[in-house]
Amino acid sequence: MAPKNASETQHPRKYALNWLFAKRLWRCLKMIFPHWLSMTFLLFITLVGLTIAEQMLVYTTGLIPSHFYEVIGSKDRPGFKALVIKAISLLIVTAVVKTAVRMNSEALAFYGSDEVEERKTNEKLKAVVDQSQRVANLSVFIDLSVNSFNNISTIVCYIFIGITVFKGKRVGGINGLVEGSWEDMLSPGEMQRLAFARLFYHEPDLAMMDEATSALDIATEKTLYGMCVDKGITMISIAHRETLDEYHDVHLRLLGDGKWVIGNGKLIKQASGY
Repeated sequence: MAPKNASETQHPRKYALNWLFAKRLWRCLKMIFPHWLSMTFLLFITLVGLTIAEQMLVYTTGLIPSHFYEVIGSKDRPGFKALVIKAISLLIVTAVVKTAVRMNSEALAFYGSDEVEERKTNEKLKAVVDQSQRVANLSVFIDLSVNSFNNISTIVCYIFIGITVFKGKRVGGINGLVEGSWEDMLSPGEMQRLAFARLFYHEPDLAMMDEATSALDIATEKTLYGMCVDKGITMISIAHRETLDEYHDVHLRLLGDGKWVIGNGKLIKQASGY
């Protein structure tokens, strides 16, 4: 092990972010970017621009599932078609930009290296550099494929859901025979809507409903219960939502441990025990 210099022993080196560091960094940058129109500077600006574009495209692609949720929920057929085209276009453009970022990064890293290495070393190392550049050029197809399929699974799922919503016929029409159970064909919200449709068709004097709107949003719940009131149907409901209080005259609340309270806005009776 070589002995340390006496000056280094007495005055150890100190590294700091100071004016000397800034001057040395500026000299390095002048070597890397000789002038504003040099190839390395143009490659660097291109790389920065492509990276920003990539992040913007990734952010926009991440919003696509929420847009699918909106158009499928509202059954907007033209909007669904336009969104499918937009989603596929974004996937392709994002894949191309990601591949371009990677290729430009390697181009910036290898730019001018063949000349430098040729002067400093022998032809064998230059051949290695050339081979690395050829491998980078051939890998563009792999990168393009990987980046294309990176986010495609979520969008494909929404496309299939949309096709089912807009094109599918689950029971073959209103007069078709139903094979199987409704639970396998309808969502919980659809089954609850169907139950209210049967209720409105029969228009009974009394209806007993157990969590009849648990899978529905508040606005739909308000509409359905309002129609029950308009049709004069007396409702006995079991529910957890306090939004149903306005549609009932008497409220029975189970407090647990055998305790309960019954009232109509004001306390009528409270008891405990079974």
